[in-house]
Amino acid sequence: SAVKLAGRVAGTTVGILSAVDGKGVSLTGTDYPVYNIARIKRDFGSRSTLGMAYTDRIEGNNYNRVGELDLRTVFSKLYTLDLQAAGSLNRASGVRTSAPLWEAQIDRNGREFGFNWKVTGIHPDFRAASGFLRRTGIITTNARSRITKYGQAGATVESFTTQLGATATWDYLGLPHGSPLLQHIITWSNTW
Repeated sequence: SAVKLAGRVAGTTVGILSAVDGKGVSLTGTDYPVYNIARIKRDFGSRSTLGMAYTDRIEGNNYNRVGELDLRTVFSKLYTLDLQAAGSLNRASGVRTSAPLWEAQIDRNGREFGFNWKVTGIHPDFRAASGFLRRTGIITTNARSRITKYGQAGATVESFTTQLGATATWDYLGLPHGSPLLQHIITWSNTW
């Protein structure tokens, strides 16, 4: 069974979901997992938002709780800045762990020049039982830059775009100690 509430009042969006799942998905096979998810997002300025989210999964004496803050702001008409910080608190079989997740991203969306730069860090102990993470224990950087040149309308080539990208992944705990890259990818593409 579940209860869902959602709405928007005076520039603030609120959503709450609370649900009880069946014993079949329980880790113990005897408890009924309880899920709670809440999200609040507030508009400010002409194109910016500040948000908070909370999730938990409770099963007997075990739990997973995640709290998150995020900011999105658009400035100078071309730039978007996204910031996110989250923390998880986990208890399983009497053992408690806590860990952070963080992300920063900036975009420039100009007609002839654009870029997207992003860095994400997910501690190896970060858990999100109400959500999905592909991989923890890493820091990933992504950098993409784009240049577009425009020709005359009706010409054989009306526009030409070249894009260069680089992605690098490090071990979250090893990076401060100089650990080598786990993976790096460089891409270059052209379209016309």
